[in-house]
Amino acid sequence: AVADLIAIDTDGLSWCVEVKNCAVITPAHKRQAMEQAASRRLPWMLASKISGSSSWLVQRKNHPPAVWHRKGAE
Repeated sequence: AVADLIAIDTDGLSWCVEVKNCAVITPAHKRQAMEQAASRRLPWMLASKISGSSSWLVQRKNHPPAVWHRKGAE
Protein backbone atom coordinates (compact mmCIF):
# COMPACT_ATOMS: atom_id res chain seq x y z
CA ALA A 1 0.00 0.00 0.00
CA VAL A 2 1.08 3.58 -0.59
CA ALA A 3 0.35 6.81 1.25
CA ASP A 4 -2.50 9.00 0.07
CA LEU A 5 -0.16 11.96 -0.30
CA ILE A 6 3.16 13.52 0.67
CA ALA A 7 2.77 16.95 2.30
CA ILE A 8 5.41 19.57 3.02
CA ASP A 9 4.80 21.74 6.08
CA THR A 10 5.79 25.38 6.55
CA ASP A 11 9.14 24.29 8.04
CA GLY A 12 9.95 22.36 4.86
CA LEU A 13 9.48 18.92 6.49
CA SER A 14 7.89 16.25 4.28
CA TRP A 15 5.16 14.02 5.78
CA CYS A 16 3.78 10.72 4.53
CA VAL A 17 0.03 11.28 4.95
CA GLU A 18 -2.78 8.74 5.21
CA VAL A 19 -6.31 10.21 4.97
CA LYS A 20 -9.39 8.45 6.34
CA ASN A 21 -13.04 9.45 5.95
CA CYS A 22 -14.69 6.74 8.04
CA ALA A 23 -17.38 6.67 10.72
CA VAL A 24 -14.88 5.14 13.18
CA ILE A 25 -11.21 5.94 13.78
CA THR A 26 -9.31 2.71 14.52
CA PRO A 27 -5.80 1.75 15.67
CA ALA A 28 -5.40 -0.08 12.34
CA HIS A 29 -5.50 3.28 10.55
CA LYS A 30 -2.56 4.54 12.61
CA ARG A 31 -0.60 1.32 12.00
CA GLN A 32 -1.20 1.70 8.26
CA ALA A 33 0.06 5.30 8.32
CA MET A 34 3.16 4.31 10.29
CA GLU A 35 3.99 1.37 8.00
CA GLN A 36 3.59 3.40 4.83
CA ALA A 37 5.77 6.20 6.21
CA ALA A 38 8.47 3.75 7.29
CA SER A 39 8.65 2.35 3.77
CA ARG A 40 9.26 5.90 2.45
CA ARG A 41 11.55 6.84 5.35
CA LEU A 42 9.37 9.83 6.22
CA PRO A 43 7.51 10.83 9.39
CA TRP A 44 3.88 9.71 9.40
CA MET A 45 0.66 11.72 9.61
CA LEU A 46 -2.88 10.38 9.87
CA ALA A 47 -5.77 12.73 9.08
CA SER A 48 -9.14 11.25 10.09
CA LYS A 49 -12.38 13.07 9.25
CA ILE A 50 -14.54 13.49 12.35
CA SER A 51 -17.94 12.19 11.32
CA GLY A 52 -20.72 14.79 11.23
CA SER A 53 -18.35 17.76 11.34
CA SER A 54 -16.00 19.80 9.16
CA SER A 55 -13.09 18.90 11.46
CA TRP A 56 -10.25 16.38 11.31
CA LEU A 57 -8.34 14.48 13.99
CA VAL A 58 -4.69 14.77 13.01
CA GLN A 59 -2.11 12.43 14.51
CA ARG A 60 1.58 12.93 13.66
CA LYS A 61 4.88 11.39 14.64
CA ASN A 62 6.32 13.17 17.71
CA HIS A 63 3.29 15.49 18.06
CA PRO A 64 0.23 15.29 20.31
CA PRO A 65 -3.07 14.57 18.51
CA ALA A 66 -4.83 17.74 17.37
CA VAL A 67 -8.20 18.67 15.92
CA TRP A 68 -7.93 20.75 12.77
CA HIS A 69 -10.96 22.75 11.62
CA ARG A 70 -11.89 23.87 8.15
CA LYS A 71 -11.05 27.56 7.81
CA GLY A 72 -14.17 29.61 8.55
CA ALA A 73 -15.95 26.70 10.28
CA GLU A 74 -17.14 26.93 13.86
